Amino acid sequence: MELKIKDKELKLQIKNFKDEITKEAEHLINDFFPRKCIELNEYLKADHMQLSHSSSVIVPINLPIPDPVLVKNNDSGDATPAKKRRVVTEERNHAESISQNIPGNF
Repeated sequence: MELKIKDKELKLQIKNFKDEITKEAEHLINDFFPRKCIELNEYLKADHMQLSHSSSVIVPINLPIPDPVLVKNNDSGDATPAKKRRVVTEERNHAESISQNIPGNF
């Protein structure tokens, strides 16, 4: 997509920026990454990276397992769940007030 820029100086700055980024990317792809891959491969082949006896690396882990924690749900101190509170909506409250005003309903 070609930008329509009338300012020649700005157009030149954009072109220079594109060229610089392209040159840097080509350097990374063609030179730096292959050299780094070879360097890391040689590092992995070094003697200090060779594991002839992998059992010397494996060590049993003896971590103590803590007792489970009992969470208390109310202020009395026992672990029984607290009773759910009854939520009164306006519809229910209105229906109850109507039924209370009807004679014979107790």
